[in-house]
Amino acid sequence: MSEVLYPDGYNSPPRMVPIETVFARASVMMLHSEYQKRWRGLMIAGEGRLGIGGAGRSSEQQTRVFLERHNKVTSGGCCYYNGYRYQLKTGQAHAAPPGNSFHEDVVHGYAAAVDAIGDLKWAALNCERYGLEQADWGGEVWHFQFTEFPRSVSAWRKQGSPPPQKWVLPGDPSTPPPKPPEVLATPPGSPSFRQGATDASTKMAGAPDGRVTWWQTILRDEYVSTIVPDGQFGAKTDAATKTAQGALKVTVDGIYGNQTAAARYAKVGK
Repeated sequence: MSEVLYPDGYNSPPRMVPIETVFARASVMMLHSEYQKRWRGLMIAGEGRLGIGGAGRSSEQQTRVFLERHNKVTSGGCCYYNGYRYQLKTGQAHAAPPGNSFHEDVVHGYAAAVDAIGDLKWAALNCERYGLEQADWGGEVWHFQFTEFPRSVSAWRKQGSPPPQKWVLPGDPSTPPPKPPEVLATPPGSPSFRQGATDASTKMAGAPDGRVTWWQTILRDEYVSTIVPDGQFGAKTDAATKTAQGALKVTVDGIYGNQTAAARYAKVGK
């Protein structure tokens, strides 16, 4: 059986190389180990459909990319850098101001984004199972980030810069047997809860005690590892709930209700 080769780099056409050659590139080695694990798994699943164009960048590289794609303006603009306003040049893809890109070593000393090459439609259909999200919200269909992270570095920092989860890849032999789906804490027609709620205020017949603590525990284990289950739905739980809703692709409003419960239930039950 011949060795599977993967597209690598921005040459046209890209060179086709073994997967170890892709991951030996300096920019790819800048990626967080958890990101490397997830992206490697997605590439292997694609059997040569998918590769890496760009990965980690130094601060100097991010500065150069940002300045190449933006013009300094006196008013308006799309972003700020070093006290000045900047506007994206026509026809250019967005680049975050230096220090604010997941391509830089902002995630505990490592990068956490890849600009993919190859079959991006296939990647979009399969990336979620590998804990990765396509940046289609900004039109950058080649860009992929951790699915549990907010979409921007600034929003991630506001959440306390949590580390990525330990994602279990499809087919991983260490994957534990599936658990039976949990009973929804918010069955259809029952009250939702949001910031300001407590275990005591959300207690209801037929539902588990400590509903806020229950939800905080799920947030901690599945979405934002820095959450402390204390039964008080405060600002941090609100932000974590919005992160979970973004990952579940439901309305991001900070309210744990039927929509969020059903989306998570469907995910757990798969």
